[in-house]
This record gives sequence, structure tokens and C-alpha cells, in this order.
Amino acid sequence: MFGLSLGKIILAIRGDLAYAGGCTDFFTVCSEPQQVEEGSLFFLLEEETEKKEAILHEVWQRKAGGVVAALRPEELPTTVPPGALIVVADPLRALQQLAVAQRNLFQEPVIVLAGGAEKKELKEILRTLLETRGAVLCYEESSYPEVALPLQILALRREHRAFLVEFGEQELGSSDFLFRLCQPDYGVITQFSCAAQADLFAHLPRKGGLVLNKADRKAFRPWLSNLRCSLAWFGSTADAAGQVFSRQLGFKPEEFAAALGGLFRH
Repeated sequence: MFGLSLGKIILAIRGDLAYAGGCTDFFTVCSEPQQVEEGSLFFLLEEETEKKEAILHEVWQRKAGGVVAALRPEELPTTVPPGALIVVADPLRALQQLAVAQRNLFQEPVIVLAGGAEKKELKEILRTLLETRGAVLCYEESSYPEVALPLQILALRREHRAFLVEFGEQELGSSDFLFRLCQPDYGVITQFSCAAQADLFAHLPRKGGLVLNKADRKAFRPWLSNLRCSLAWFGSTADAAGQVFSRQLGFKPEEFAAALGGLFRH
């Protein structure tokens, strides 16, 4: 996480500062007690009062820099905790709001990948190409994307030069919401599998780009009117897909096309 001090965090998640603690900057964010490091910002997603107490005790023992939790007045600690304690109505929503604030600060490309099994290979190809410019952060499909994706967005650092987001069938069940979280600049869909993939189209900015499989032209036709960005059909022109990405991603179109090889059906 970068660019979000304690005051900005409180504004982003609309929280109330119950205790200030001594930490105003947090470099890691987590929601599992065992992941807490010294100075971490921890989101307490547990709802049962007894479990909350045990978790709070553990994360303070691990020297968390701050905790975001839904606590009633009677649940507040009786002694001053060692870190900041921010009270919110809904910690999960607060986590997602903070992720949006972090995404708004990230000025490098965010690329969404969807499709068949070959999207994993495509992710590694893009990662290799993009790492010539600097660090690349990747999100892999998860069974609980409402938590996993915000946490990965909050793992972004100033040194990252791109964010690759791989969406599987699980994510596509709530795709519109997840696209609003990660705010993609580019998209690649290697193979049509469901109409939810087309939710991506309306979230791509005018200066962004989309690459689709030429074999899926008919399947995607009903949603193409939602597009505002450049569109390339991979397989129709040797470097068409690369042309879409070359503007911001910093490598030659032919490098992209050559690297993709036979990933797309023709």
C-alpha cells in the first residue's frame, strides 16, 4: 500500500478513530491474523463477539499497526491498544473502499485476463514482457474474490509498473462489481465462455484497449456497442493485438504478437 496515511484511510472508509496509536503509515494490509506483520493494517472480518476478542488479542500481540473493525461500544477494549483502532459499520465494505482509493492512486496499466485455461500461460507471457519495465503484481483467480482482490490491490507499491488480474469463472459471477474495484485499462479474453465476460467492455476507458479471439467474433457481437476503447481481433492481423497494447505498455507490437504464439484459436 502507498500514498494512504491514517487520515486518508479514515476518510476513504468513512471510519471513526477510536484510538490513535502511534502508527500513521501502513505498508501491508491483511485479514488473516497469521499474516499480520509489525505495522500491518488488519481488517477484522469476523462477526462473533467472542472470536473478535481473541483475534484482536492476537493481532495486537503480533504488533499490528492498526485494526479496522465493527465494534459496539461494549466491545471496545478497556485498555488503550498499541495501535490505531478504526471503527466502521462494515469491515468488508471498508476494505473494498480502501482498495478503490488505492487503485485511484495507481497510475500504471491494469490488465484483466479472462477466458480458457490458456489465460494462465498468457499471464506469464505478459508478466515476462512487462517485467522488462519493472515490477509487476499479479492477481490469481480466487474462491473469495470480494476479499482477495481488494487485498491484492492494496499490495500495490509505487515501484509496480503493471497489475495483471486473472479472472476465472468464480470472479465472473460478480464481475461488474470486481471490474469497478480494479478499474482495468486493458482486457484480453482468450476464449468466450459466458456472457459475464462482456461486462468488462463497459469498464474499459477510451484510452485503453481490448483483445478478443477472432473465433469468438459472433459470440461477442451483442456487446460490442458497449466498447469505447480500441479493439483488436487476434488472428485477423499479425500484430493487431500488439498495436492495442503498445501505446502504454512499452514493448513493440510484434513482440506481443510473437509471444502469444498459438494461444488463441484461429
